[in-house]
Amino acid sequence: MESSNVQSFVDKLRELVNRGAVLVFLGNEIRGDDAAGLLIGKRLAEMFGESRNILVCEGGLEVCSVDLRSLNPKIVVLVDAVIAPDLEPGDIVLAPAESEEMYTLPTTHALPKTLILKSIGVEEAWILGIQAQSTGIGDEMSPRVREAVEKLVSILETILKEFSSKARA
Repeated sequence: MESSNVQSFVDKLRELVNRGAVLVFLGNEIRGDDAAGLLIGKRLAEMFGESRNILVCEGGLEVCSVDLRSLNPKIVVLVDAVIAPDLEPGDIVLAPAESEEMYTLPTTHALPKTLILKSIGVEEAWILGIQAQSTGIGDEMSPRVREAVEKLVSILETILKEFSSKARA
């Protein structure tokens, strides 16, 4: 990502969090790079504890839909591994969830995530994805995806700290 793209991406994430977005972390820990979203979410949950805008969904969005509904979010950012033809492993993308078909999430879930989100009243949804390289069962996370995980943990930590300090003021 070029530095101007990184700044606009960070600015958009900051805007979404400041507008009350719930960050929903998805993935599968036994499928290599597909664990990226969960790893980010768990690291942030350790830093911030129980938070109104952090939801780690280990069993998939369907399993967490009741928890998500209880938060009554209007905006959701799904953080997950993606598979897209125009990205290199470890690339980070932030796109409207309507782009879900373009950024195919490596999943065995039957219901489209956008349908689940609409059914619980979410008005605006985004995908924050890391391009996966390997999602085979038992695979290790690839180095480029691990680097992207670290970058997103750092970016989101900064944004969430800013948001927390504004909320307390």
